[in-house]
Amino acid sequence: APPPQPRSPGQFEVELNADGLLPSDVGTTVVLSADGTRMAFVSRAADGRTHLNVRALDRPDTIRLSGTEGARGPFVSPDGRWIGFWADGKLKKIAADGGAPVVLCDAGDLLGASWGDDDTIIAALGTPGQLSRVPATGGTPRAAIDLSPESIIVRWPQLLPGAKAVIYTAMSGAGADRANIEVQSPEGGNRKVLVQGGTFGRYLRAGYLTYVNQGTLYAVPMDLETLSVHGTPIPLLDNVAYSSLFGYAQ
Repeated sequence: APPPQPRSPGQFEVELNADGLLPSDVGTTVVLSADGTRMAFVSRAADGRTHLNVRALDRPDTIRLSGTEGARGPFVSPDGRWIGFWADGKLKKIAADGGAPVVLCDAGDLLGASWGDDDTIIAALGTPGQLSRVPATGGTPRAAIDLSPESIIVRWPQLLPGAKAVIYTAMSGAGADRANIEVQSPEGGNRKVLVQGGTFGRYLRAGYLTYVNQGTLYAVPMDLETLSVHGTPIPLLDNVAYSSLFGYAQ
């Protein structure tokens, strides 16, 4: 049989079909499940309160998840069945099909979280130089990565497949466009800089690291085995909404 031909990337628009507006709170507003079949997003109702919504991409309707008032920073479990979020000073999760939210831990803030396939969550819970590890079933957070002795702010983590390493944005105070994308073990150690001058790094299973600089989305080939990038970063998309102060990108 002939080898499969690589698919060219498609670009499409999705109508969110939500009541209210997309908020401009700190963090990502819309997230896709890993299999690309559904998305979760935050919207703000007329009363000013935010809440979570879920939209399956093969359906026209959007489901509002009750009990998620004040939600911010959604992230999805690897199997797409749960959505994590922050609200009312706590890290929570809720089934994507609805139900009662479950409190995972107290959290002063949320500046990025990632649900690994080992069923742990790595999150920036408000301590500027730290990433914390939280069991997906809930429990007391414990420090995973701590760069506070170097006065480096650590945000927007992503646990890589296999949960043996985490990439994150490391900011020194010069803004997101001068931040670094770094990688190291979620237990700390084996730290390496992948990109200088970028923010909100995300590994794609096709073998690329994407990041944003000055509102442009870039991609560079990344080897998951050696945790290294090679080749020249390629600009993919301009005018991506992002924060030069906080470093998140939409």
